[in-house]
Amino acid sequence: MKFNWSLIICSLSLLLLFSIDEVFLKAISILFICMLYGAVSVNISKNLVDPRVIFVPFLGIYQSFYVLQLTIIPADILPYSHDAINTSLNLSIIFISITSLILSFINKIDYREIYGVVQNKPNRTSEILSILIVLIICYTIFALGISSGATTKRELMYSGASQVQVVALFGLFYAYFVVLIMFLEGRKKYFKATCVFLVCTAVFSALIQGERDPVFRLVFLLLFLYFSFKRNFTFFYYLMFFSSVIIVVPFSQLLKGVFLSGNFDMTSFALTSVLGNEFISAGRNLYAVILYSDGSYKPFLIFNDFIRGLFPKFIIGDNFISSTNWYNNQFRLKNSFSGSSGWGFSIIAQSYLVFGYVGVILSALFTGGVLKWFYHRTVLSARYFAFYMMLIITFIYVIRADYATLFSQGFKLPLLCFGAYFLLRKLLLINSSTKSVVNKTRN
Repeated sequence: MKFNWSLIICSLSLLLLFSIDEVFLKAISILFICMLYGAVSVNISKNLVDPRVIFVPFLGIYQSFYVLQLTIIPADILPYSHDAINTSLNLSIIFISITSLILSFINKIDYREIYGVVQNKPNRTSEILSILIVLIICYTIFALGISSGATTKRELMYSGASQVQVVALFGLFYAYFVVLIMFLEGRKKYFKATCVFLVCTAVFSALIQGERDPVFRLVFLLLFLYFSFKRNFTFFYYLMFFSSVIIVVPFSQLLKGVFLSGNFDMTSFALTSVLGNEFISAGRNLYAVILYSDGSYKPFLIFNDFIRGLFPKFIIGDNFISSTNWYNNQFRLKNSFSGSSGWGFSIIAQSYLVFGYVGVILSALFTGGVLKWFYHRTVLSARYFAFYMMLIITFIYVIRADYATLFSQGFKLPLLCFGAYFLLRKLLLINSSTKSVVNKTRN
């Protein structure tokens, strides 16, 4: 197993930040070391899909931006406590240092040697047909959303059309999975045209349903594919990627549900949008948990997330709620900072509530271990590679969410896509074989 001393030094140097009491300096140091870790990893792998390149820098951004916002643009939603902020940064340091240390032992992978020899093969009817069906269903559901009379995403969720919106999201994720398999196994004839249609559909999803995840997920997947085979993800692209993300993510907030509300106000986009967007959520939620926690462990959170993430609501009912729902609907309400919108949550905050510092350490070991294990298995087959790409995107999102999201979108959703893909392919093969037998009998 190969490892890089520069990455190990970066991981361990985070522990030195425990001695810093000035929270702004500590937060900016966390961000700098995480970005430096990613930059060193770029020089090693030249690949965006490498978790060292993409996941660790995102950890640094999510865990430092709230403190940076408090310093540059003070907010008064939560009362200020230096000790609580310092503790939240220390917990972030523990999580990031352990996760990045595990990832430092990742082997270098060149996907061109594994998948690059695949020639253009004829497309499978099942793949093209399934994507066409998905597109028809999605645009039908979008039309229902517009005609529902809802003017916001929240109103749409509580309208009669809310149930079918989930079908559109699953359909898009399934189509993404099919496109990945098509490309990796060499069936590239309609790849570009298919991607154009899917991009348009994902954008409509954001404009109508208020869901940005399909857009960002598709963009990330296409970037993963491109740089995995070009292997030219340089330091320049690295800076451009994260600079764009920091600006585009808050800007995209303005586009959510525009076709429902009819409102698009560019004047509200400013520096406060960059430092006050969802990148502050993980750090703010961790700070709030430390500020208001009664000190008791809550292991039921991880158990509920496991059940809620793997089983649909119509099976388990309302007996199990995710940690994110518990935090936004119970914890925030109890401590009088509920507000009018959801704040997401934080995987570090959840781990801390479950079992304190030990919970954070175990969560970091799990995160680093799972990412490392699945990344190494991307060389085994196109299906492993497609699964990993969907998983790493979910892990990035889970930084500001919970384990229910990880179990649902990181494991259950890709497995459902696998099942649907092979079931449809099998059905079409059986149908094709039946027609062939009938024709032979007639002849």
